[in-house]
Amino acid sequence: MDTCPVCNSQVKDKKYSGILDGVAYYFCCGECEKNFEFEPRKYMNCCMKKEKSKEK
Repeated sequence: MDTCPVCNSQVKDKKYSGILDGVAYYFCCGECEKNFEFEPRKYMNCCMKKEKSKEK
């Protein structure tokens, strides 16, 4: 299960997401998704679980 990079909560589904530098990040709620979109680098952590984006 993924962990929300904004608040470190468990992500139950992949409804909310963002892509940064070709990596998909998943969020627990829309508010965390908005916070990430506004200032994504603030929430970067080299130890977070990441998935490569399958989008082109």
